[in-house]
Amino acid sequence: MRQVSVAGMGLLGAGIIAITYGLARFVLGLFMPIIREDLGLDTTAAGFIGALPFLSFIAAVVVGPRLTESLGPRNAGTLTVMLAISGLLLIAGAPVCIRP
Repeated sequence: MRQVSVAGMGLLGAGIIAITYGLARFVLGLFMPIIREDLGLDTTAAGFIGALPFLSFIAAVVVGPRLTESLGPRNAGTLTVMLAISGLLLIAGAPVCIRP
């Protein structure tokens, strides 16, 4: 197996972030009018909800390296996967709103 350079790993990570975060922002933008209508949100609340993914991304960039240094890469990766699974399960368990 060929070892990937630091620059290569950085480019791979940047690509993954661009694809996942970019698509998430795109989808949120497409569905925001429906979300605002269903939940009765004003523009301030919708903007706050739209800013939360970016704030969590910044928090992860700040906390991630320190957490990886203290826990080790394997344990930090495991924690990340567990948090992602927990979030997906929380979303999956959310009540469904059916429009009349």
